Amino acid sequence: MSASELEIYIDELLDQPDLEITPPDALVSVTYNCTGDNLSQIKTMADNLPSFVLRAKGFIEAEDSVYIFIYVMGDWTIEIPDISD
Repeated sequence: MSASELEIYIDELLDQPDLEITPPDALVSVTYNCTGDNLSQIKTMADNLPSFVLRAKGFIEAEDSVYIFIYVMGDWTIEIPDISD
């Protein structure tokens, strides 16, 4: 298939009003509410998330501050969010 033929094929697919594009895997959203005042618990949890967890995010209130937790495919950070404009 040439580049122009591929372009036409994709355009025709996208013009279909009933087209549904979904990822091949089932995605699940889960919300957890934890209590505690120790960031080391969150760090331990992040280090032990199973490999099928692709993404996680949330706010953490600990040690008299609010942090944002971001986890993407095994890499994670805990930061104080920048709220300045």
